[in-house]
Amino acid sequence: MKYLLFLLPCSLLAQTPEPCTGGDCYCIYESAMQVWKAKQYEMAIYKLNAWKTCAPDSVKTADSLVIEVFREIEKLKTDAEQATRTAYANDLAYKSEIALKDGDRNAAFRLADFAHRYVDSTNTNVLRALVEALYYNDNPKHSPLPRVTNLEGHTYSVYSVAFSPDGKRLATGSDDKSAKIWDLDSGKALTTLEGHTSAVWSVAFSPDGKRLATGSLDKSAKIWDLDSGKALTTLEGHTKSVQSVAFSPDGKRLATGSADNSAKIWDLDSGKALTTLEGHTNSVTSVAFSPDGKRLATGSADNSAKIWILQPDTLIQHWQRKKQVGLLLPQLQQYNLQTLLDQHSDNEAKLIATKEVWQITHFADLYANQAQGSNILTRVEPLYARADRLYAAALRLQEEAYIRQNYQAMLENWAKVYRENGMQEKAAEVEGKGKGGNR
Repeated sequence: MKYLLFLLPCSLLAQTPEPCTGGDCYCIYESAMQVWKAKQYEMAIYKLNAWKTCAPDSVKTADSLVIEVFREIEKLKTDAEQATRTAYANDLAYKSEIALKDGDRNAAFRLADFAHRYVDSTNTNVLRALVEALYYNDNPKHSPLPRVTNLEGHTYSVYSVAFSPDGKRLATGSDDKSAKIWDLDSGKALTTLEGHTSAVWSVAFSPDGKRLATGSLDKSAKIWDLDSGKALTTLEGHTKSVQSVAFSPDGKRLATGSADNSAKIWDLDSGKALTTLEGHTNSVTSVAFSPDGKRLATGSADNSAKIWILQPDTLIQHWQRKKQVGLLLPQLQQYNLQTLLDQHSDNEAKLIATKEVWQITHFADLYANQAQGSNILTRVEPLYARADRLYAAALRLQEEAYIRQNYQAMLENWAKVYRENGMQEKAAEVEGKGKGGNR
């Protein structure tokens, strides 16, 4: 092909839609850039290769540009795949919510678990579904120290205080609708933060000491930049006053406790609530993250404190310790989970690694059932092959007559399809699997 391109006049290869100057080879390059910009990738690669043939001294540059085109193609493909997974994960999270409303808490958690484990482990809708399913049943419809510094400057009651991480500053929240940052060496106010429309009931420094969170009677929380004294973000969503605030250890999230009986976890990059924790029957007056950021403690006027699991993996482990059952075949069909294991190449291995014998078996039943009724080999062979691997994995974990019976029936149906397609040896090979016992 290289020699054919060499024999063609460069002016013919250029196919430039607009006039250009600087020689035929330059025109080819210009044309390649234009079609690349128009996302005509195949034509861009063709023209870059033509430019390389027309101008041998451009080989290194042309090859580098071709690689960049392929990278752009791969990025578009990756973005499209992620968009598809996000949509699938959101769909499963929605189905989880519906199942919970219908009273099927087990199905609700399993659907969210599947979405996290097999589709998208970072999806916030899935995390919310996990939390809602796990905590559904919990939701009912030291001697005085001598004073060394006196900080005066607020005009009304001071409701909340917090030391900075380095211990050199103190934040105070007041009924005068402001918060102040104090220098503890001098006892002077460094900054007054004004922006709330009612009392500031809670203050908290970020782990790096560069930001301050405030919670207010005005139902909002604010994040302040302490260098400029300006509010970076206003977090709105509670229906009553925000009585407590706390940064996560990494500084990326904020927890708020409210008189609306709930706590919320906020993403500070987007300013959006990641999840709402409901279960207290009175105001949530205190919130605190665990050192690893995986749990949140809440204290309430209902005389109780609660520990909430926030990380999806930990939620799943907690659920599994409760020995909850898997989804049965009709449920797998009801929630259209036939393509769940296709979302990532290692999903089948992930399922087997759970060692949940009956869940593995029910997925095997799902694929065996999906293959029945067709003798089109290209359609059913991948389904039977996956069912084969899942049944075999389940039997390795636990020998059960029910699993063995379903496995044998699937193998007979698979062998029948091979015979109908004139593949006698393959039919005999498949039948032999059932006679060979557990592999």
